[in-house]
Amino acid sequence: MRAFRQAPAGFRKARTAMRCFSSPEGDHLTLVNVYHACDEFLDKRVVGLSKEKKDKILSKWCKENFINSRSLRHARDIHSQIRCHVEQMGLRVASCGDGMVQFRKCLAASFFLNAALRQPEGTYRLKQNSKGTFTNTC
Repeated sequence: MRAFRQAPAGFRKARTAMRCFSSPEGDHLTLVNVYHACDEFLDKRVVGLSKEKKDKILSKWCKENFINSRSLRHARDIHSQIRCHVEQMGLRVASCGDGMVQFRKCLAASFFLNAALRQPEGTYRLKQNSKGTFTNTC
């Protein structure tokens, strides 16, 4: 899924909007910046509004910032589900705030779970359990 919308007619405006969220530390942190900007926007404007009004306001903000509203809604839904599961398990919900080193370490650790080694016959074996193999589709 794409986070930013393509805007052939307003290419320069779209590039300017994307730069507002851009992080020199990579695409994942750029997406986090989009998510946080959305949260800030919604916290200030949608208190006490119905879901329909919230969705309409979010769609307008996404359009103004050349963000794919469907992708952002999907990310917000996933975040909500994960937060709910964490709370159900009795774990403390905390943010690293601006501590991007901690965030990047967590991100790298999650990628490691999907690390695979290429086998001589051209398949890949997951490092974590060495059970399944799959063929590269790229």
